[in-house]
Amino acid sequence: MREKRLLGLVVSLCVLSCAFLAAKEPDPLYLERNVMDGSEYFVQTGSGLMGRELNYELCLLAARQIAIRKKAFVRYIVSDETAVAGASSILPAEMNASALVDFDNDSLVFIAENVEINEILKGDGAIQALLQQADSEFKHVSLSVSTRAGNDGNPGWVTKPPRSSRYSASVGAIRAADLTGNTAIGFQSSDTMAIAALAACVSEPVVSGGTRMYEAELVGAYVAARWYNAKDQTFYSLGILPSNK
Repeated sequence: MREKRLLGLVVSLCVLSCAFLAAKEPDPLYLERNVMDGSEYFVQTGSGLMGRELNYELCLLAARQIAIRKKAFVRYIVSDETAVAGASSILPAEMNASALVDFDNDSLVFIAENVEINEILKGDGAIQALLQQADSEFKHVSLSVSTRAGNDGNPGWVTKPPRSSRYSASVGAIRAADLTGNTAIGFQSSDTMAIAALAACVSEPVVSGGTRMYEAELVGAYVAARWYNAKDQTFYSLGILPSNK
């Protein structure tokens, strides 16, 4: 009888262990490697849409990234206190910077029709998805950055963006506290900062008082990596601009 009880206990522990493993949170989709070379697009939404309406919204969000990648006018403004003179990238210390990314909004519906959903991950308060353009027209960049957090809770690229003659890199960041409760748009906001900050890589600043303004027209810019630091509640994005060489 005692042996049967022990056997039952072992079986119960095994079931509980298996259930715990099955309940483990999946990795965020933004960590997928295909996002780094720009062959897939990561999007996130907090809307309560379902079915076809949800799919259409996800496709429109990806279409926004594609439209920006086609061509975008960007403006990035930082103060002299945070600007990095002569730097090839803007670091995340400039979280109080302002950014503008202007692109062809009229093309979104057309682009969305040519986008396919590869994967959807539903979580608490947000839906993540990976999408792909049916006929990609962009130059892919071979890029490998760490997706492991260091002692500060961030991967290395957050403070030291990759450097190469094949591309320019910039980091954009935004605190969750600055999103007025709508954290589902956190990555879209940090993406905007990262893309706009690329202007500092390809243009000279216009200095006025205590600020520096960078402006540029970018072709091919995209976000290759993202990270959310739960400890400091900050969203980070890594912008990449392939060189023309």
